Amino acid sequence: MKTNISILLSVFALAACGGDGPEPGAKNVCGNGVIETGELCDGDNFPSGSSSCEEMGFAGGELSCNASCTVVDTTNCLADSSDPSDASDPTDVSDPATTSDPTEPEPECGNGVMETGETCDGSDLGGSSCETLGFEAGTLVCLADCSGFDTAACTNDVSECGDGVIDEGELCDGEALGGVTCETVGYAGGTLGCQDDCSGYVLDACVAESLCGNGIIDDGEVCDGDILAAQSCASLGYVSGTLACGEDCTAFDEAECWTDPPPVEEICGDGEIVGYEACDGDDLGTNEDGTPLSCSNFFGQNLGTGALACTDTC
Repeated sequence: MKTNISILLSVFALAACGGDGPEPGAKNVCGNGVIETGELCDGDNFPSGSSSCEEMGFAGGELSCNASCTVVDTTNCLADSSDPSDASDPTDVSDPATTSDPTEPEPECGNGVMETGETCDGSDLGGSSCETLGFEAGTLVCLADCSGFDTAACTNDVSECGDGVIDEGELCDGEALGGVTCETVGYAGGTLGCQDDCSGYVLDACVAESLCGNGIIDDGEVCDGDILAAQSCASLGYVSGTLACGEDCTAFDEAECWTDPPPVEEICGDGEIVGYEACDGDDLGTNEDGTPLSCSNFFGQNLGTGALACTDTC
């Protein structure tokens, strides 16, 4: 019963303790004799109303604080009476209530389940968090011996969502996405956004399938099929050639652009006017208005009747 009373009082103290804490952002130092954020006691310093065994309802004894400053230890407190006939006396072995239940298993620290005698166990923190211990945010950790909490990762620094800077605790902030895109999270393309509270991404504008090939320059594309966004080999700094769109629409295909076009004899006969060619096969070129060259309309001149043709040398 003494152990159970100790545990119940420790839990009560966790829920009810208060008082002035350290300056915001200060780190807890267990053993300095000052009760700081996340501590229930420190050395000989205990919360008001529980600074002695007598104040906590015992007949006497010595109150102590555990090594992690998280439990008020009443193990050495004396019961209300030392009379063996008093059923409340834990030393009365004739009282069945004071006999430990052999069927009750001993607590096993490290099994991930908070059991009698443990403050926490692994990820089972018994509902406690940095926030419940008085911090603004952070990650609470259970000590290796399950006797208390490690608050080193708790913080009083509050992130400012909306300042365009990814602070601690934020996944993104406005246009600051930390290098993440729709593509890096598994989509074919689109524009990634950030939630208003900076806690996650907005995927509404991400597309599951590629839109390349639909003849429209969508987000993330520089061209699509024959739609080259008014670009050409010449606009990209080449002397001449034929610009094309890459297969994924994210870049131009400049393979047929030339700084120094190949000799005419190497390309004449492919049916396409490139380089220095005036014509090639059936491709006779066009007038300035886009109409095909012919005998009756040869750059605005009427050369008479007949069929215009390209020479073997183009």
